[in-house]
Amino acid sequence: MSNIFNEELSKAKIFLSGIIISLFSYYPLISQRLYFVDDITRSINGYFGWIGLGRPLTEYLMVVLSLGSSNLPDITPLPQLLSIGVMAFIIYLLAVTLFNQVRIENILLCSLSVINPMVFSNILYRYDSLSMTLSILFSVWAWSLTCKSKYLLSCILLIISASFYQPAVSIYPILVIIFYLKSINIENNNSMIVKSIISFLVANVLYFLFIVKFTMPVSEARGSLVSLNTSYIEIFRKRLYEVYDVIKDSYSHVGSFILLLIFILFLCSIVPPFFKSTKYSKSNFFSIFIVMISISLLFLFSAGINLILKNGYFTPRVLFPAAFFIFGMLCVCYVSTPILRYLTVSISYCLLFITIGIIYGSTSGLYHQEKYDTYISSSVSRDLSAHNIVKPIFIYGKTNDSKSFKTSQKTFKLLSYISNNLYDMTLSQILVDNGVKNVKFSSQYRIHTLELARSVCEGKMEPLIVNNQYSIFENDLDIIVYLGTVNCLTK
Repeated sequence: MSNIFNEELSKAKIFLSGIIISLFSYYPLISQRLYFVDDITRSINGYFGWIGLGRPLTEYLMVVLSLGSSNLPDITPLPQLLSIGVMAFIIYLLAVTLFNQVRIENILLCSLSVINPMVFSNILYRYDSLSMTLSILFSVWAWSLTCKSKYLLSCILLIISASFYQPAVSIYPILVIIFYLKSINIENNNSMIVKSIISFLVANVLYFLFIVKFTMPVSEARGSLVSLNTSYIEIFRKRLYEVYDVIKDSYSHVGSFILLLIFILFLCSIVPPFFKSTKYSKSNFFSIFIVMISISLLFLFSAGINLILKNGYFTPRVLFPAAFFIFGMLCVCYVSTPILRYLTVSISYCLLFITIGIIYGSTSGLYHQEKYDTYISSSVSRDLSAHNIVKPIFIYGKTNDSKSFKTSQKTFKLLSYISNNLYDMTLSQILVDNGVKNVKFSSQYRIHTLELARSVCEGKMEPLIVNNQYSIFENDLDIIVYLGTVNCLTK
């Protein structure tokens, strides 16, 4: 058994090992075939729409998978299965770039970069999962080429990465910085750092000028940056606290404790050698400045591009660069000392075990919620059809969490950020698909829907059906389906 773990793996075995560990970790998603967020509306209406989000390569990729059709079919689980292969290649790239001799423990360590609660949130998407994993691949590939001094190719791959999914470009500077800090001779790597910075900046500028400016509408709020008159320090502080809470909750109680331990070991591993190796040791202020700036940048890049966006929001699916910060810290500890190496391997096994448990448990919670929501949508469709309603129908709110979902959520807090409850857009599409007529939904109707919800709270609408799962009210002109328990105290 010890020979198996100590055996040096061939390139084919490295890739095959990545396939096995990725497939085992994400198997529940493939078997359950969940709908997540806008997957329902895409599957019903067959629309694309990624070019306007600054992700043209995602659009072209889905056109290819749709066999050139102008209609987007649901081909689940093909994108997720292909994502397994992409993740295996990411593991392969990291392993062969970082280690001269690759063993099983190196594979398991590298797998933490893509097997984690954040990337899990990306793989949940039926349609986006492949493009999101490809964005990670091209960012990692760019860093791998940087290690070989191929900066022009790195720049090109970073543009490709952003064109699939923008947050992934943060992975590149994270890997560059963390392994720069671990370098034996800092001065000899200054040239590499400067060229890496130039490649990163040029790639982002070119992406902005030739992709964002030509594809993303001015009205698309998600592309707006924080205004210049904003207090950057204050907004960064608040958002970094939010990032910390999301990551902590994503890894659960035990996992968050392990992350703290990893960070402490990382500091113990990197700070003493850094002071010892630098030629500026006589003036340690410079060394302290470099370490502090580098670690600060690692936290900033882990938060990603949303940190500087006007409507910046932080969910696990945009925070997957943080997993590479965690992975990088483990790699630094692994190559430091024999004692830290054995400790790092043990920590990696524990973190991988916890992550797989989170993936399986969270998938089960989402599955039970989807079953509950299917019952709700069927009941609403039946009730609306039974009343022969001809008035316009509007949807408000979202479904309650099912009891099974709440039970899972107590252990897996990640579910607080990736819930797939039905809400106005998704339920309206399902009702139309179920044959219910006069269902009204668009962004312009949301203001009117909110006015109807207020009328419910003011007692100005007559109840047709009232229960704890949903309620249906009407007035002379409209019908409103109020999802969840009517609780006007919070409106």
